Amino acid sequence: MYPIVTVPDFESFYEGTSRRLLRYAYGLTGDLAEAQDLTQEAYARAWRGRANLAAALGYAAMSGRGGGNVG
Repeated sequence: MYPIVTVPDFESFYEGTSRRLLRYAYGLTGDLAEAQDLTQEAYARAWRGRANLAAALGYAAMSGRGGGNVG
């Protein structure tokens, strides 16, 4: 799955992670619309920085870190 540089790769990444991130954002905000906005912004940033995303995901997998630094 790494590196995530093509549209199909990113779509696969999104499909595999978006529900979990939305639930996390909803838990933080308690507001579905705000959680959806945060999730959308997180993936927009991930797409813009997709060249660096593979390295970040590798670090997260090794360190046990998740998507806690979205906002």
